[in-house]
Amino acid sequence: MSPELERQLVCAAHWSPIASVLLGGMTFFGPLIVLLVGGGRSRAVRDHAIDALNFQITAWLAIVASVLISLPLMIVVIGFITVWLAPTLIGLGALVVHGIAAVKVAAGEPYRYPFTWQLIK
Repeated sequence: MSPELERQLVCAAHWSPIASVLLGGMTFFGPLIVLLVGGGRSRAVRDHAIDALNFQITAWLAIVASVLISLPLMIVVIGFITVWLAPTLIGLGALVVHGIAAVKVAAGEPYRYPFTWQLIK
């Protein structure tokens, strides 16, 4: 694999969740596709795609947990606010972190996602 293609795939692993929000919201498909397409040919592509995928899985789990915690609290007024506010903030935060990762990786700097549960190794 050429270094240019490798760099493009590594960047795509980080940019794809942002793009997928505009295309329907299944943010984990982009890193998964990058992993399947280029992960077997390049260790760097595999590592970055797995990192982005693990971060997306962690973000989705956090969103689901925040909704499940907020639903019983809807009996009181604060639950109504948190049932949509917490998932929205988690989702926006995840997109910001993906943007930071993509910019750093495009510049050739290493990047590790914060607060990520390493489900896929």
